[in-house]
Amino acid sequence: MRVIVCIFELDGCTLTIVHGRPALPPEPEPRFPVVTFSIPEPDTAIEKLRLHDVDLPWGVETNTAGRWVMFHDPAGNLVELVEFKQ
Repeated sequence: MRVIVCIFELDGCTLTIVHGRPALPPEPEPRFPVVTFSIPEPDTAIEKLRLHDVDLPWGVETNTAGRWVMFHDPAGNLVELVEFKQ
């Protein structure tokens, strides 16, 4: 399947829109987000998500590139908030 990625810089934030899904092995619950928002400090957003009882199925994840959290919107789409390290 063809994957199309559009990246927009908006007032210091990055909006990435992905159309299509890469060929990945099947998982019990797909972990490929429909939309990803790059934000400079996700702790406030994570706190608000938790305050509103939004399930964070994998919690806050980190690696050498940054940290991120994923959750499902009311329609069931997987959304990601990510903070990239400089």
